[in-house]
Amino acid sequence: MAIGKEFTDPRTCDHLPMAHQRIDGVEAVAILQLVFDATPLPSATLTTIQAGHWRSFPFDRYDSTLSPTDNGGLRVWCKAKQGTNPFNDLQDDAGVLNATSSYRLEDGSELQAETTNAHQWGGLRDADGTFLGASLDIHNWRWSTSTLPVLWVGRLLGATFRRGNMSVRQTTSRTSRGNAKNLRLEGQLNWNIIDVPGEVEPVVVVTARETAVSPKSVGDDFLALAFALGQPLELSGLVGTDASLKPVAAMWSSPGFVDIPGSVIAAGGVIHGKT
Repeated sequence: MAIGKEFTDPRTCDHLPMAHQRIDGVEAVAILQLVFDATPLPSATLTTIQAGHWRSFPFDRYDSTLSPTDNGGLRVWCKAKQGTNPFNDLQDDAGVLNATSSYRLEDGSELQAETTNAHQWGGLRDADGTFLGASLDIHNWRWSTSTLPVLWVGRLLGATFRRGNMSVRQTTSRTSRGNAKNLRLEGQLNWNIIDVPGEVEPVVVVTARETAVSPKSVGDDFLALAFALGQPLELSGLVGTDASLKPVAAMWSSPGFVDIPGSVIAAGGVIHGKT
């Protein structure tokens, strides 16, 4: 069975261990686009926070924005409006670790975080040295829109293997190109680890099987993947897309070990707080 419109696209994704097994549908189309069409990896764009809930902190009173941190987390920056001071509002909860939080963004999308740490605060000061801003660090987060993703894409750092079990190729009347430096694993989810031109690290395309894509299923499969390859791995987070690779969701659930000031998140997303 060929891949593509009316089954005439001369590009294929073949899973080698199973005789003549060919990957089909949106999963195959996404892989072919990434490998042959120079399609950039999707990334999530998170807009301004419109409202939020973390303990009793009133996000809607401030100008609150999101920015990424180095280890896959997000930082919530709250800037004072006239007559407000988020730094003062944060004082009672300044030492709280590993609390949940939720946010509604300006474009109507939503963000849920399992780990919110308020041990860092500060930022802008006025002429008298008074703090006018506050910040929170969030980890183990998931962003969602009204559109459900059909697949998830990310980078798998540290993954190396000598031989793959999946070939990706393109054949025309004059040339044939492709490679077999790709790996497909079937666990709770389907994992396609592919060699994408221009990317230093392997790219993963993940789809659901009988189990939905969730932080737990990703974490469970991630441990099996690291064991199978015999290597410490790091997942850069996953961006959920529609069939055209447009971002509609994202999650970062820290499978593996990640250093977070004040916390340790262990493999599978199990959280052990340190005070």
